[in-house]
Amino acid sequence: DAKERLDRLSKGLVDQIEALSHIADEFTHFAQMPPAQPVDLDLSEVVRRAVSLYAQQPGTSVSLEGEQTLTVHIDPEHLLRILNNLIKNALQAVPVGREGRVEVVLKDQGEEVVMEVHDNGEGISEGSRERIFTPNFTTKSSGMGLGLSMVHRMVENAGGRVWFETATGKGTSFFVALPSKHAPDTFAQDDPLVQ
Repeated sequence: DAKERLDRLSKGLVDQIEALSHIADEFTHFAQMPPAQPVDLDLSEVVRRAVSLYAQQPGTSVSLEGEQTLTVHIDPEHLLRILNNLIKNALQAVPVGREGRVEVVLKDQGEEVVMEVHDNGEGISEGSRERIFTPNFTTKSSGMGLGLSMVHRMVENAGGRVWFETATGKGTSFFVALPSKHAPDTFAQDDPLVQ
């Protein structure tokens, strides 16, 4: 009996160590995020592909509105991670028993291109709103709480902004604004080497 208990305890300790190791790896990855490799790309094309992937899930509706060509300058891998994180979070915010509706909207606002991700979930509680982009903060029972922190960092690295609006019991909208590629390049105007 003692050996059986010792084996169980040992296995439990190994599982805990592996979980802690995984958490440490996630934080290391977050802290040492590789430098961005930005390129010009069509935001609507990347969003269309991501939406079509999530649209296949049963019991949910994921749609895209505004599919005109919108060129942005961002690391393609970062853009995919931003999209995947926001859409996945939106789907997970919908309570059991409610049909999930996630809508991604693209808007050209001149100097910025804005991507909106709307859900019909529970909304973000007042106590959580100020910490939503803080590393290691999560409202879920699983996960590291790094997803929205990474979104925030990657958007800012691309020269953009991210924010949200929420209504308890009705849903949340996340907004990502990225500089439009056809917007004037303010850095180039100040650079004496640019003629």
